[in-house]
Amino acid sequence: MAFDIDKLTFFCENTLEGFTKEHPEEKICGFGIDESYIYINSLSTFAATIQKYSDDWAHSTRAVTSLTDLSDSELSDAQFAYDLINRNLKNQGKYPVPLDWISKARTIEREKGNPYKKPDKIDEIYRESASWGYPEVACFREEDGFDYDALETYDMLDVDDQPASEFAQAMNQLMIRLKHSPIFNQLKGTDNFVLCWAGHNH
Repeated sequence: MAFDIDKLTFFCENTLEGFTKEHPEEKICGFGIDESYIYINSLSTFAATIQKYSDDWAHSTRAVTSLTDLSDSELSDAQFAYDLINRNLKNQGKYPVPLDWISKARTIEREKGNPYKKPDKIDEIYRESASWGYPEVACFREEDGFDYDALETYDMLDVDDQPASEFAQAMNQLMIRLKHSPIFNQLKGTDNFVLCWAGHNH
């Protein structure tokens, strides 16, 4: 079956309208389609996401005085990075990873500064639906005008061939339709509203 842009538009409008009724406290700042799923972002969840990423970064780059200060996953990640960087050197294979190497690597990262406090990084996350606060709010069905065969074909294409695919062209048409939708213009909550779609590149 082919994509039905009218039905897809109707489904998106209903999804957004229903979401705003269920979450009247949220100020919506993004509506996105990731393959067959709808993602929604709000200012409050975006702020929480940035804070979490920032806190996680601070924790992952904190100064440590002993390997016992590290969790098993942190030690495993450090060991992997150490082995990868030193794979062509004589000291490859040291286990556990030397504490002084971890301390130096973390110091370098701290000197670079927290990336989640930098405008460019914040804007990048703001526009990436994968980081949004309400993932998979709804999923298109075939009866909603979605063509899963075309999506599968898109996923199998080389990256350079994907823009010309039926799926990509349908999503571009849908974005144009939604951009001019009265419901979207009434309900979107910010001037910097993000409307986007994403497919998976392989």
